[in-house]
Amino acid sequence: MGGRIFYVGAGTSGRLAVIDRAELLSTFSMDPRRLVAILAGGLKAMYGPSEAAEDREENGVKAIAKYGVGKVDTVIGISASGRTPYVMGALKEAKSRGATTVAITVNPDAKISKYADIVICTIVGPEVVAGSTRMKAGTAQKMILTMLSTTLMVKLGMVHSNLMINLKPISFKLRERAKHIVMIETGVNYEEASRVLESTNYDVKASIIMLKTGVEYGLAKKALEKADGNLEEASTVAARLKDKFKKVS
Repeated sequence: MGGRIFYVGAGTSGRLAVIDRAELLSTFSMDPRRLVAILAGGLKAMYGPSEAAEDREENGVKAIAKYGVGKVDTVIGISASGRTPYVMGALKEAKSRGATTVAITVNPDAKISKYADIVICTIVGPEVVAGSTRMKAGTAQKMILTMLSTTLMVKLGMVHSNLMINLKPISFKLRERAKHIVMIETGVNYEEASRVLESTNYDVKASIIMLKTGVEYGLAKKALEKADGNLEEASTVAARLKDKFKKVS
């Protein structure tokens, strides 16, 4: 518990990792310190070619060392070919530090596999344009990353049923989505959902608990803290706390 997840990739693979991380921050309010995307060549490689950056294994080693990766962390190396030196160096170093290592590739004979505790290999067949792994391989990698990260968010209690209850309301669209989530989960109308959400600064979980149990915001937050963010458990805790305060008063 409490570990970090590192994506490591070069070229298309690394860019897909950056995209997956970015989406998790707003969709699930994931702590950015616990999810790190390392792209060979740095930020400039996100917007243009930086192919030479992937050829030095020692740079992958340095990237892992820079973040002080340790036993509680997980490092996911992404490489269509399975032989990218930068990714190989990163996985080697992570494994030597006791981190859990994962390889995502489309090559069943991938060299990076021997440095991975878990190997995910999708057989996609020849590319439509020979050598352009941003196509079939890239699409497969994006799907795998989406499945992995979404499953993780579900396991962390950031999803209830199929509702993204941990979203970060940073736009009008997301604030409207928050209102509809509260309406679906509690049965209240649009106006009531809006009123409660605005009173909590769009804290979806706390708003749902308040509407379901009748507790005030402070008590809803306390219940969520006790339940480690789990909505169902927090609702039960809030109801107990409400009864307890009633008896005391």
